Amino acid sequence: MNSNYNAGLVTIRKNYEHGLQFAFNYRWAKSLDNSSYEGPGSVTNQTYPQNNHTEWGPSDFDVTQLYTFSVLWDIPTSGNLHGVWKNVLGGWRLAPIETWHTGFPWTPVIGESVQTPGGPTLSLSAQPSTMAAPATANPTQPL
Repeated sequence: MNSNYNAGLVTIRKNYEHGLQFAFNYRWAKSLDNSSYEGPGSVTNQTYPQNNHTEWGPSDFDVTQLYTFSVLWDIPTSGNLHGVWKNVLGGWRLAPIETWHTGFPWTPVIGESVQTPGGPTLSLSAQPSTMAAPATANPTQPL
């Protein structure tokens, strides 16, 4: 298996001051390989194992863009609160985290049978980009 991973990260952060803190992260990354394995119990996505060069492309787990934004805000309360009300209504914090990322890649496949040289026939799938284009009728001719 061959793989390649490159990434760049940008972070903008405001440290905690006056009851407010935030952070913004952006990551651009690209992961390429010829046989991803997503974890225990998963199978590889090879469509033609006899030629690994045809398998080179985005990894199954490749996420090109990732944005994360987080905030910590001490919600202000009235200075007039005392006793039980100060304990119940005071000291609250709002801390949302927003995450967004591009989708995971997938490869459309067309089922076909591939004869392994000197071996059995494998039930594999072919990538549409490696197959011949279908014949089309002449659009200027009436049907």
